[in-house]
Amino acid sequence: MSLYAVNADWTVREFVPNAQFYGVVVNAFSVAAKGMPHLMAPA
Repeated sequence: MSLYAVNADWTVREFVPNAQFYGVVVNAFSVAAKGMPHLMAPA
C-alpha cells in the first residue's frame, strides 16, 4: 500500500486514513477466518 501511495502522489493526510482503514479491514477478515486468538492468563 505504501508503494501505491507514493506512486499515486498521496500526501500524508491522504495516506494515513486509508492505511488505517486497510488495516482494520484486513484484521477483520483475519479474525473472521481464524477466530479470536486464545490468550494465556497473565503471569
